[in-house]
Amino acid sequence: LEMKRGFCDDDDQFPAGKRISTLDLPHNPKNVQTVATALFDELHGKGRPIELKGAGDQLSWQGFSKLCETAGCDVVRARMLWNEADRDRSGYLDRHEFFLFCARQDIYPTVARMYVVVRKKNIAQKQRLMAADELFDFLDKNKDNMLSWE
Repeated sequence: LEMKRGFCDDDDQFPAGKRISTLDLPHNPKNVQTVATALFDELHGKGRPIELKGAGDQLSWQGFSKLCETAGCDVVRARMLWNEADRDRSGYLDRHEFFLFCARQDIYPTVARMYVVVRKKNIAQKQRLMAADELFDFLDKNKDNMLSWE
């Protein structure tokens, strides 16, 4: 399982053949922190089903394996990466362990692309919520924060 360019099958394409630019996210500690924090939060539970959450402020194998699956890793490679990342052998990744994982030169390009996708998804979700709020405000003629037939 030699992976020279990254940890997913096709490191230049994500997702499904769509090119995503990460030119504004060069590998440096600040960008690694931004990427790792956003992905950790996404995998830890924000916008995710409860079964992907870890214990406390930790990421479970289920959440980590979901990241690897999304990146195109098979389960054997994902388990190998997990064993390398779980430095204290607790069975969970804390934020620091996940940061160190994301900071790896062979991992960062892929997680940076995943961050761009997550960020775009979150922006689109916020825009939909804002549009829904605006529509509600428009329909709430008497401004009582309730919609009625009248």
